[in-house]
Amino acid sequence: MRRRPHPPGRSTILTLTREQLIDRLRAHLVKLTDEDRPLCQVARELNIYCHGFGRFTSEELRREYAWLEKKAHHPLTRQELEERANQWQLATEAGDIQLAKRRGRTHTPGPDR
Repeated sequence: MRRRPHPPGRSTILTLTREQLIDRLRAHLVKLTDEDRPLCQVARELNIYCHGFGRFTSEELRREYAWLEKKAHHPLTRQELEERANQWQLATEAGDIQLAKRRGRTHTPGPDR
């Protein structure tokens, strides 16, 4: 992080790297999460970052989270699949590895990864 010079009477402009900006954005978004709303859903609601599961077509969502549907042993509606993906996201964001394992697996390239 560095500060650029500025004209007299104006405030300093803070310059961040991409990684620093993403870290700050993520830290702010995490504060807006709760037990029912994972980071990705909050981002979608604010129309920023990854746009949540809404950025996926139904076919893309099914490909991304095929392992969740396999665990269900029956076809899931899009809403059911999003709910299970949300549960998995919440468990992994909270660091609840045991819950994440019960829900599917401990790591997958999800929408906010």
